[in-house]
Amino acid sequence: MENAAEQPNEPEGPQLTAGAGTVVEIWDNVLDKTKTILNEKLFDSIVKFLTTTGGYALMLTAAIGLIYAFVCAIKFKSFTLFLSGFGWVVAVSILIYVAVKFSNAEEKLIKSSPTKMSTSALLECLALVSLVAGVLYLIFSIVMAIQVKAVSPLFSGIGAVIFCAGVAWITLNPRMANVDISPGAGAGEEAIGIVSFFVKGALKFVPIGYGAGVIYGAVLFIIAFIKLFGTDSPRIAISGATEAASVLATAALLPLFAYILFLFYYLAIDLINSILSLQKK
Repeated sequence: MENAAEQPNEPEGPQLTAGAGTVVEIWDNVLDKTKTILNEKLFDSIVKFLTTTGGYALMLTAAIGLIYAFVCAIKFKSFTLFLSGFGWVVAVSILIYVAVKFSNAEEKLIKSSPTKMSTSALLECLALVSLVAGVLYLIFSIVMAIQVKAVSPLFSGIGAVIFCAGVAWITLNPRMANVDISPGAGAGEEAIGIVSFFVKGALKFVPIGYGAGVIYGAVLFIIAFIKLFGTDSPRIAISGATEAASVLATAALLPLFAYILFLFYYLAIDLINSILSLQKK
């Protein structure tokens, strides 16, 4: 009879079959290759480009809005529209001030709020699902665009791909959200880490939303300015400028709104941490 000490140790936990292990390895390779493309350096470059361009776009819309108001005032003989041009310049200067003051606020909050997760399994699964869903939806939108002979489904597919790529980007690079993957986190800490990751991940994309939103608002302003010369209706002329101004204001104030919401979120997290600490004691 063989000695029990000489018997090989049985591996702990459930073991994958050879086929399942191969599938996992294939998808891991896909995620690794995707991570080399969607890296932190490229993300920072995109953020810098959009925020810088967004700042120039805000200043440009101040001049466009002023000229727009003057043309409207002359065309429709309204002194109120003339004064609104100066009001718009003042409003844009305030938006620029707020945008500059809070341009790095989100990044500072993320760096000062570290969190832990015991495993990256959830993030990797989410990244894989996002990538596959984005590709499938893009294929579906291309087929729909061909069938209905319109480009709107294609734009929807491109938007879905951008969103899914953003989700995969942050889940493949959790350190971008100041999340440390280290074993030993308790169940409560794990739950807080997961929720914190999604909140800080969303916060990471605020500068992109700001830059893209301001650029989009500036484009709307230019289109409204061009259309101004082809209409004799004050209501139509003003509505175009109002839409562009609302988009610009919302995008420019996005960093401030995100900052306030994040503070309230972390206040709740601190309360939960206090409760968990009391339970441990």
